[in-house]
Amino acid sequence: MSLMVNVSEMKVAIVYYSKTGNTRRVAERLKSDLSELNVIVDCFEIRGQREYSNKMLHLNPRLIYEVIFKDEVEICGYEEFNPNKYNLILIGSPIWYNRVAPAIKTFIKKYAGKIGAPIACFTTSKLNINYSDEFRKQLEGLGYKVMVNKTVVIGSEKLAIKELVEELKTILR
Repeated sequence: MSLMVNVSEMKVAIVYYSKTGNTRRVAERLKSDLSELNVIVDCFEIRGQREYSNKMLHLNPRLIYEVIFKDEVEICGYEEFNPNKYNLILIGSPIWYNRVAPAIKTFIKKYAGKIGAPIACFTTSKLNINYSDEFRKQLEGLGYKVMVNKTVVIGSEKLAIKELVEELKTILR
């Protein structure tokens, strides 16, 4: 079975946050797999203006406060992002305390009502829990047109990425 699909001229943006590198690796793999289909892919790694310490990340008091209580944080990494350039936008986030990362929460609020392209969202976690359903509901609640959502469990991400790419092919046709 050939991976090639007639998707030339298609442009995809992958917008993600990654503190530990897990979500970054998934985004890079998605970029590689989509590029093999002749899709033009741009990646935007969103970062917090004040990043969290790597030491005992999930016990960091500021991280806990921002994840659970804060609506928005200062972010960077999206300055070149123009949603009007893309046929599809993927948004990826790690899951912390059953929620998307604060930087992604800020990004999706910032662009609510400004993105007309279809959305695919993915979450990364070490737990086999379907967090992407909740992320999808959050995006749809802000007016995004979510076509696909996928939970990527770290340690078994290859199959999830393959399944996501197959679903994306149907959107990009």
